[in-house]
Amino acid sequence: MSDASDNDFVLDPNVFRTFKLALTFKNLVSSTDADPTLLQLIEFSQEDKTLSLEVPARACASGHSVLVTIHEVGLAAEPELILSATAKVQSLEKLDDHASKAVLLMVQFEEEDLKKLIGLFAARQESISNFIAQSKD
Repeated sequence: MSDASDNDFVLDPNVFRTFKLALTFKNLVSSTDADPTLLQLIEFSQEDKTLSLEVPARACASGHSVLVTIHEVGLAAEPELILSATAKVQSLEKLDDHASKAVLLMVQFEEEDLKKLIGLFAARQESISNFIAQSKD
């Protein structure tokens, strides 16, 4: 049996906690909503004002207008709205028989909301970088 010393590495389980996103997707042309359990954020670009999402096959077509919302789902009772955007489908790529990758050009949204989304990912990256730096010490 050994006593704890200053050289012991203490693992903080909060380092591994992450955030979850919940998305909604409404095709404004056909007035249909995609099943939220089938939506996934692939990437986004502040510079190009685009979102890339995995969506159900036939949820939209190139040129359609859509409404996308992104909520952070945390420990709070209500998910926090991070971004709401009206967008145009720029391109659609079939991933398989059930899903497509939709690249959306955001045409109406709050710039501060996009910064909030970026901030979520930046904070997560910083906590990972800090963890790696601490583990090397």
